[in-house]
Formats: sequence, C-alpha cells, structure tokens
Amino acid sequence: MPAAREAGLDACFEAAGRRYGIAPQLLRAIAWVESAMDPRALNANRDGTHDIGLMQINSRWLLRLARFGLRPQDLWEPCTNVHVGAWILAHAIRRWGYTWEAVGAYHAGDRPGAAPRRARYAERVRRRLAALEEAAR
Repeated sequence: MPAAREAGLDACFEAAGRRYGIAPQLLRAIAWVESAMDPRALNANRDGTHDIGLMQINSRWLLRLARFGLRPQDLWEPCTNVHVGAWILAHAIRRWGYTWEAVGAYHAGDRPGAAPRRARYAERVRRRLAALEEAAR
C-alpha cells in the first residue's frame, strides 16, 4: 500500500482505537496481517464465508452488522472496515481480556479446538506489531 494512503488511514485507526479502548498500532498490525493493508482485499474461505477489506471482516458478521444499519458494501469503506474490525476485537477482548488469546480469537474464533490457530495468528500479529513499533522509532 502506498505510504500516503496508509498515512491517510491513521485517523481511522486512532479513532477506532479510542472508541474501543484498543491500541491503534495493534489494529494496524492486524490489518497488515489480514490484508497487507489492502482495502480492496476479498478472500473466500473453505467454509463458504468470505472476508472483506482491510480488517478482513468475515461474512458471518453480516447479519449482526445489519442490525446496526451496516450493509455488506459499507465494509469496502476503509474507515468503516477498521471500526468494525475494532468492534469485533473488542468482543474477543471482553471474553479473553486484553490478551494475545483475544487477538488470536479475532481470526480463529473462540472454539476450544481453535487454540493452536489462535496462537499462530497472535504470533504473526505480535511480530508485525513489533516491526511497526520499531519503524516508528
């Protein structure tokens, strides 16, 4: 992603972080791991769902998001996508605490059998977060 466009998203990550009590750099790291910061990313999953945008919002959330007036096409707007991703992570944090387990649950869910997937994903995000923090110094 071009640096200028990425910089333009800073306000989105900051606002979502403030709203949900999540470090903006953590949200940024998740976006890097999920989509390489590509707001047009669309990925099909083996279970028939698909993931949309920067934060790769899974289509299983669409019915719940509709209750808030969000339509699938709204997820293509980068700031909306970041806010929805932060909202999803906030749900995981309520269950797991502000932990790497919660970060892993963002991607792998909270089923007991998903623990190894949660750990692998959280490690990828942890490494990206460390790289982002190093680059910011």
